[in-house]
Amino acid sequence: MVSTPKGSPEGQTGGTGPAGADAITMSITSSNGTIFKNTGVSTTLTAHVYKAGVELNATQIAALGTIKWYKDGSTTPLSTTGTTLNITPSDVTNKASYIAQLEG
Repeated sequence: MVSTPKGSPEGQTGGTGPAGADAITMSITSSNGTIFKNTGVSTTLTAHVYKAGVELNATQIAALGTIKWYKDGSTTPLSTTGTTLNITPSDVTNKASYIAQLEG
């Protein structure tokens, strides 16, 4: 631990560094809600990718990487890639959770 004696002057403030990279965020929406009962699962999940708060189009997303979908914590992606994933009753036995990752 370094201590500064009382009354010592502070050092000079450094210069301003370059701006950081624009943040990339993603949200997922469902076309038909997020909770389904019994066998009524029928929805399309859509991944929305944003850079600095502006939604990117398919070409811009492709320049960054590929959106891969994962089910129930698996480390192996589903065969479907891209911004949408269709979920049907045959995709869910009791319960399921899905995530999307933008991988470069």
